[in-house]
Amino acid sequence: GPGFRNMSMPDGVVVKELIPNSPAAQKFKDAGLGQGKVLITRVNGQPVSTPPEFYKAATRANVVTLTVVILADPSARVRSIVLP
Repeated sequence: GPGFRNMSMPDGVVVKELIPNSPAAQKFKDAGLGQGKVLITRVNGQPVSTPPEFYKAATRANVVTLTVVILADPSARVRSIVLP
């Protein structure tokens, strides 16, 4: 085989870029997530798997709790980030 293990990827939306100095960027940094690839799997407990689903869920609430996992380290614990 090509040397890849069968890796299961959870459904979610990959954070490609955070707006510098935004509340989100600060929260991600505080959580130790920095610029690594992060996958958002839920918004306020609701599963999201596409960017439109994410934006729809995220704009519906004043306070948003994101459930995130670090792609580079699938064994790392799932974290919650509360915005703003």
